[in-house]
Amino acid sequence: MIKRRHMKGFTLMEMVVAIAIGSVVVIFAGMFITAPVDAYEAHSRRSKLIADASTAWPRIQADLRHALPNSVRATRNGNVAVLEMLDTVGYAKFEAPPSAEFAVTGTANGIFGSYQPGARFAGHLSVGNTGAEAYTQAGSMTPRLPDIQLAVDGTGTPLVRPGMPIVLPRPSARSRIYLVRGFVAYVCDERNGTIRRYQGTNIVANAAAHDSPAELGGAGELVAQDIGACNFDALLVAGQPQVVTARLTTASRYNESITVMYRAVVENAP
Repeated sequence: MIKRRHMKGFTLMEMVVAIAIGSVVVIFAGMFITAPVDAYEAHSRRSKLIADASTAWPRIQADLRHALPNSVRATRNGNVAVLEMLDTVGYAKFEAPPSAEFAVTGTANGIFGSYQPGARFAGHLSVGNTGAEAYTQAGSMTPRLPDIQLAVDGTGTPLVRPGMPIVLPRPSARSRIYLVRGFVAYVCDERNGTIRRYQGTNIVANAAAHDSPAELGGAGELVAQDIGACNFDALLVAGQPQVVTARLTTASRYNESITVMYRAVVENAP
């Protein structure tokens, strides 16, 4: 006698229910996995945006520390924003009014920063600058002097010999005379999303003559990219330190943007 075995299996309904339950489990598992991944990617994008915006500021701040007091100026020409300053090598304390030869007291490292007696160099000398007047190279700053010499007198006092008679009648509360080697400018090109640093000796009185990369010369040094917008400001109020502000905005293809604001108080007492 042959016994038939009853075959057991899934019905179509059971299979549909199992697939539905499995799909729900997979969807929820995906949600739990996707959320942290999305959060990590969003955090990475924001970190990159902040990094892009903050790359240039350390360089700008370092140059501001060496800027001639009251010489920072900001201009805009369409999509190009420029922050410009006069770059000093250092300063010395003059013991007699600047003239064809005058005595100074240097620093521990030398005169005008690191120069020692016997040195010869080119540059501008500035006393008592109170604003953009230094760019005119008259009143508070000399034109470029091609042969400034350092020497010592019979008592060992350092002497500065500008190479020609000079008159700098502006007062200085601390009797400081600065050696200016030229300009430093940061150019934010919003169309290309870049900030470039320019340095040179061609000082111009009119800021509009230095408000484009072509006028500053060369390609400049790239210090930041992926910049969407820049706003520079150099507030100068008589008798108060000059306040320099930079607002830098970066944006991503995910329609995310971050604006970072930096501020520096620049020494203004010449």
